[in-house]
Amino acid sequence: MISEKWRETEKNLKKWKSSRSQGGQKVHKLRNTYGIVIAERSEINNVIREYYVKLYASSRDSPPTNEVPVILNVGSKEIPEIDYIEISLALNQMKNGRIPGEDRITTEMLKLVG
Repeated sequence: MISEKWRETEKNLKKWKSSRSQGGQKVHKLRNTYGIVIAERSEINNVIREYYVKLYASSRDSPPTNEVPVILNVGSKEIPEIDYIEISLALNQMKNGRIPGEDRITTEMLKLVG
């Protein structure tokens, strides 16, 4: 009796794990644009489709620019410009053989570029 329950539980657990790993999470309920909860699969698909159609059809109010905004240093002391000597000194103080960060740039690479 106990072994049968164990096998059934184990089967259900395996089924649950495989469903989670194959398709990720499934949407069972969703609110539409009016705030109404929808549970029917075809209606959920329609709400998702409408969302992405609106998302990709939207446009910006103003076109993107390549201009960098000017930031004023108000109420604090002036920050001096960073010069080549300061960068060179900082690079020389960095240790070689360290693991690179997210950008995958090593200390050795920076020192070669100089």
